[in-house]
Amino acid sequence: MQPRVASSDYPHWRVTYSNQRHQMDLIGPRYLKGSRRQWYFLVYRDIYDRAIYVEFQPKPKMEMILAFVVRAWQHLGLPEVLQVDNSDLFGLTTHPGALSRLIRLALLVGVHLTFIPEHEPWRNGAIEQFNGWLQERVLAIILRTPAQVRRELAALMTTCFNEHLHPPLNFQTTAQVRRGLTVRKLPHNFAAHQQPLPVSIGQVVFIRRVRPSGRITLLGVKYRVGKGWAHHYVVATLYTRTMTVKIRHQQRLLRQADFPFVGKRKL
Repeated sequence: MQPRVASSDYPHWRVTYSNQRHQMDLIGPRYLKGSRRQWYFLVYRDIYDRAIYVEFQPKPKMEMILAFVVRAWQHLGLPEVLQVDNSDLFGLTTHPGALSRLIRLALLVGVHLTFIPEHEPWRNGAIEQFNGWLQERVLAIILRTPAQVRRELAALMTTCFNEHLHPPLNFQTTAQVRRGLTVRKLPHNFAAHQQPLPVSIGQVVFIRRVRPSGRITLLGVKYRVGKGWAHHYVVATLYTRTMTVKIRHQQRLLRQADFPFVGKRKL
C-alpha cells in the first residue's frame, strides 16, 4: 500500500452547489444478531449539502449496485460527478479494457464517473466521515432483523435532512439548502439499468498516484507516465467516443494513448 502522505498536486475541485459532486461507498460486512449472513450498508452522499441516501442490503452484486444508484438518483437527483473507489462492484472488471455496467450506466445518463486513487479511501472523505458517524449510531443498537435496520435508517435519513445544522452551510439544514432547488432526476419508471447497456459517448475520470515504476493502471490497463512523475497525482480521462485516454498533471498533458476496449458494445 502506498504511504499516506500529503501531496500539493492532488487535484481538488471546489464544490459550491448541490448535485455538483456526489460520493458512493459500501460498508460491510455486518451481521444481525444470531445470524451469519452478511449484510452491507450502501451509502450515497452529496458533498456540498450533505444530503444522504442509505440502504441496507445482503451482500451486493452489480445488479443491486445499479438499482441502488438509480434509486439514489431518483431521490437526490443526478450529479454532474459521482466519485467512487476502485472496488470490483464499481469499476474493476475481469478483463483489462472492459467497461463495467456501472460505468456504462453513468455514461448513459450523463454522469461523469470519477475513480479515486487506488488504496486511498480517505480521498472520499465526505462519505468516509459520514460512514463513521452512521456506524456509531446504528451499530450501537442490537440489530435483529433487516426491517428493524431499515426503519432506523429511514428515521436517520429524515433527521439528517431536516434537523442537522451544517456550519459550512451557514448553519442551515440540508432541507433549507435544497428548498426550491430544481434537480435533474431519473423518472420513476426508469429501467434502462435492467437492460443491456451500451457504451455511450462521454468521459470516465481516474485519479491516480504514479507508481515508482512510472506507471498507472486504468481498468486493468497499464500506462507508462514516466519515472520522473513517480508519487505525483495525475488525472487520466477516458473519452469513449474515440476510446482515447489523456493523462494530465494539473493542466499539463503528459500522454495521450488509445484505450484497448474489449467486450460487447452492449452489456
